[in-house]
Amino acid sequence: MSARVRRIAGWDRPSQIILEGLLLAVMLVAVILSAIALVNLFTDREIAIPVAVTQQPLGSATGAVLETTQGELTLTGASTGQVLLAAAPLVLGPAVVTGAAYCLLQVVRSLRTGTPFHRRNARWLMAAALIVLFGGAVTGMADSFGTMALAMDGQELLGAGSPLLASASLPLAFIGVGLLLLCLAEFFRRGALLADDVEGLV
Repeated sequence: MSARVRRIAGWDRPSQIILEGLLLAVMLVAVILSAIALVNLFTDREIAIPVAVTQQPLGSATGAVLETTQGELTLTGASTGQVLLAAAPLVLGPAVVTGAAYCLLQVVRSLRTGTPFHRRNARWLMAAALIVLFGGAVTGMADSFGTMALAMDGQELLGAGSPLLASASLPLAFIGVGLLLLCLAEFFRRGALLADDVEGLV
């Protein structure tokens, strides 16, 4: 039994330190970038919004129109409400990344003792999956709602003839990441049950 533990914990200490350092770096970078973006947002009060533009006739080409395309609208001198709409995903997104990375860090730290397949690791992975799934959904909805609301503000500023469309898309990458973490959580849970059974036979 002791030989088995040594093999599990046997990957070298530098690898352990590098992996833990990477997760800590992810958390730190997420917080720092979020803080910088928020400071710039509240200081400059300029908001760049991805927008769609309706089809437009091309003056240089008779009988041709420019189909719906993507552009970017910048609101200058944004109000406090507009700034808060833009700031919401800048806070929620890094919070999701930091929370998930922290849970994974707890799992990685268990490698120091050579017991990766433990019920607590399954719980940490489940927590990370829920953070990514629910946090990602809330962040995506906040981003989509804010983008649509700000695009509508842009429409009002440009007047009745505005070519802008108030639309937004919901990113779905978080679903794949969350499902992967759920699979890992189940894998670790079953591994913990198997480890308990083996230990009971020794």
